[in-house]
Amino acid sequence: MDTTKTYIDDQRNSADINCPSCQKITKVSISALGAKHHLKVKCSCKNVFLVEVEFRDKTRKQVDFPGFYEIIANWKEEKKARADIHWESIQSDPEKPNCRIIDLSKGGIGFIVLDDHGINAGDFVLLSFRLDSSNAKGKINRTCQVKHINDNFIGGKMLE
Repeated sequence: MDTTKTYIDDQRNSADINCPSCQKITKVSISALGAKHHLKVKCSCKNVFLVEVEFRDKTRKQVDFPGFYEIIANWKEEKKARADIHWESIQSDPEKPNCRIIDLSKGGIGFIVLDDHGINAGDFVLLSFRLDSSNAKGKINRTCQVKHINDNFIGGKMLE
């Protein structure tokens, strides 16, 4: 049985769920979901699939940027010595990124790690990437706290 994931923006009263078989879109009312986060859906094409529902207050934009990450051993110590954080110490060779930024929101980020990683939920990570490769002002340097990990996908909360 297929499993699909949908994100519900609390600002709206409904979510669009795509059938993985026929791609038909079905609107589901948030009030009908209650506290459920997993639904079994039967499409009009007779396909039955699971839907994992995730509520979020900020929508995420799908992107695809090469980036660089570095795990911070102790965020509290780093925060005290904030002036000593040198973003340039993160690998900055555009030919060899060690992650890909795949989604962004005002408060969160999702990225795929391209190498073996030792990242755990709760860790703090320095991230560096460019929104526009031709613009030096487009460089983003942020710290995030890792909230969830699924294989090489890392989801985090922006701290700055």
